Amino acid sequence: MSVRAMYTGLIVVALLTVSCGKSEDVSAPAPIGELATLERLAGEYERIAATMPMSPSQLPAKQRKAFVERVFAESGYSYSATLHQMAEGAWDTREENAKELARLLMFPHVNLRPEDSLSGVYSEQEQADIARLEALLQ
Repeated sequence: MSVRAMYTGLIVVALLTVSCGKSEDVSAPAPIGELATLERLAGEYERIAATMPMSPSQLPAKQRKAFVERVFAESGYSYSATLHQMAEGAWDTREENAKELARLLMFPHVNLRPEDSLSGVYSEQEQADIARLEALLQ
């Protein structure tokens, strides 16, 4: 096992330990299109990323998803619920704040590495939601 793989594994364990240690049930989707929501998510993204030894964009897809789920949870929202809500399409696809939220939801599979696959990152429901969200944004 390479040093990089071991290091990445340790980061994942740390992320999952911290995110699983939360006692609150975060099940509400983030409001779509609200600037205050994006600012809260951006603040948590920056705060959590600052504690990591590498940029979140350098993590493998599965670890990026754990990172984004933590960003949502620390902001008081559910990643999966937000993804599902956006995939339903009841929002203005031209609205820039909504598109920014969609980009954050799809961050885990941006520049997907050859060794990763969507099925290795997302649940079946999330894969279906990702496909619908990508179709809405085209």
